[in-house]
Amino acid sequence: MAAQRLLAELMSITEERPNDPRHIVVSVPWLWDPDPATARAQFAALTPASWVNPQPLSALLERDVPTVGRESLPDELVATAELGRDDLDSIRHVQDRWTEFAQISAEPDLVTTSVDATVTTLTSAAARAYPVTRAAARSALADRVTAAAAAVTTVPGSEISIGGADVRLPVIVVNRLQVAVTVDVRLSGSPAVRVPDTVRVSIGPGDTVTTWVPVTALANGPAVVKVDLLGPDGSVIGPGADLQVNVRAEWDTWVTLVAAIGLTVLVIAGGLRTIRRRRGTRAEQLAAEEAES
Repeated sequence: MAAQRLLAELMSITEERPNDPRHIVVSVPWLWDPDPATARAQFAALTPASWVNPQPLSALLERDVPTVGRESLPDELVATAELGRDDLDSIRHVQDRWTEFAQISAEPDLVTTSVDATVTTLTSAAARAYPVTRAAARSALADRVTAAAAAVTTVPGSEISIGGADVRLPVIVVNRLQVAVTVDVRLSGSPAVRVPDTVRVSIGPGDTVTTWVPVTALANGPAVVKVDLLGPDGSVIGPGADLQVNVRAEWDTWVTLVAAIGLTVLVIAGGLRTIRRRRGTRAEQLAAEEAES
């Protein structure tokens, strides 16, 4: 049916001016995704048709320009479906976000290929004829990039109790992408805890790892420590998480004090036992001397 319709349309064009051969450039829509068998049947039907003579575009360009009355074209014509600056900026912004995010992978070009192809299609001249479809595809691309960026994230855990001067906080990092990534873990947000600048961690595709970040407790009480994942340029990757931490900075002091007190008690007890033993031995010696005399 599709092949017959194509031949019928070409026949109609021929019958409009049967004594004047007309040249037609045939192209496919930018969203054309036909059934392979149907497409082959349409192309195959062109060859045996007597009113159709398929030629390459170069053959048409080599022909003389026909003497047909023409009107002058305007210097500028803005179509209603023109791809404006705002549209281009929005599409490029999404592409830049994804390119920046892809740098956490060892093969960023592999990660950005599909998005770059979509951006090329959305910014093509053919896309101007389909403003509604283009807007829907642009929105879908933005949602896709946002969802993919959230595939590398941290997981908030239960409340963590820490004590002492130097301890380590567990940070869980999840990678739901199909490629390995490397990110920097940054802790911030609490004056009760001193944290390092960043800690680098690598996560395999579809993997989850727990990295231990060294911190120093400075004050007592509950604290909220914000966890962010950073790319190689320092930009924040995906959503962060908050760790609920119960800080006991004096635990090291108390442990040391208790140990010192315990050691002191042991020393005193040992000294008292030694004194008692000496007194007991001296008393026995005096008793023995009195008995002999």
